[in-house]
Amino acid sequence: MGIEDAQIGELIRYIRTNQHISQAALCDGICSRDYLMDIEANKKTPSLYIINGLSEKMGVNLLSEYNAILKHRNLETHAKIEKINDCLAERKFPVLKELISEYENLPEFKEGEPYQIIMYSKAVIASTFEQKWKESINYSLAGIKCRYPSMEALKGKNIIFSNVELNLMLHIAVNLARSKDLDEADSIFSFIYEYLNRFLSNTHYYIEKNYNFTIKLLGLTAYNQYLFTQRNNPSFLHILNETIENLIRFKSSAKLFELLLCKADLLTSMNKLTEARLSYMQGHSLGLLYLSEEELDKLESTVISPQNAGTIRKNISVT
Repeated sequence: MGIEDAQIGELIRYIRTNQHISQAALCDGICSRDYLMDIEANKKTPSLYIINGLSEKMGVNLLSEYNAILKHRNLETHAKIEKINDCLAERKFPVLKELISEYENLPEFKEGEPYQIIMYSKAVIASTFEQKWKESINYSLAGIKCRYPSMEALKGKNIIFSNVELNLMLHIAVNLARSKDLDEADSIFSFIYEYLNRFLSNTHYYIEKNYNFTIKLLGLTAYNQYLFTQRNNPSFLHILNETIENLIRFKSSAKLFELLLCKADLLTSMNKLTEARLSYMQGHSLGLLYLSEEELDKLESTVISPQNAGTIRKNISVT
């Protein structure tokens, strides 16, 4: 282990031994030798009084040194998370599996948002790459439960969720629906939809990144609720159009072609076949930039509801 991985007790021991100071000499007048031994073994957390006393004895600012280590560690963790997010966006599942294997046993990925991102990545692989819906639900629930005791504990409380937590919830709802637990799926879809609508009115969501994420997730939530439970939210087409416009404006193409296919499906169900044809062709053309024909066919079979698939394909063949 390098000093960049140290906890504060290990940092104290590292500096003390490099300065050739004994434990007895360092702790004299500050704390007992046994207490210092426990601190250096990370069994006890030193108070600010002790940290300041040890800093003065060693001629260093322990808090500044430790904060520098934390900052370096956070930057490294952020870089790892960005690699995972890039693989998720580009659907590079084999590379994603390698990153998960490399990162999941690191201390910084054992809790909090980094742990949730690992669980979300596993859930995506299980459902999208392996079609294992229940396994995907279990990974998503593990990500939620690192902060909340259950899905029920989330409802009716004034909690602000992170983006990864919202993605985990949506993933649970979609895979519950795939597993035919439609009532519970519908309940979670509705909860996410109401939550996002409530917070969309807050001005800070109009920062591009937050607004883009929120409106995209609103579109995906409403679409999946419509697809799996046949509950057609009245404002869905408006949300979907706004989602598509914002993805174009922010040059975020990862989900754009998928949502264009969603729009074609909905328009077909409304018997607006000319508009459906245009939306489908836009989505299909854009999809080919990112996927092979085989992958696009697989995506279409997932995104387009069976009752509309024949109508869409028939309509597309009309010149």
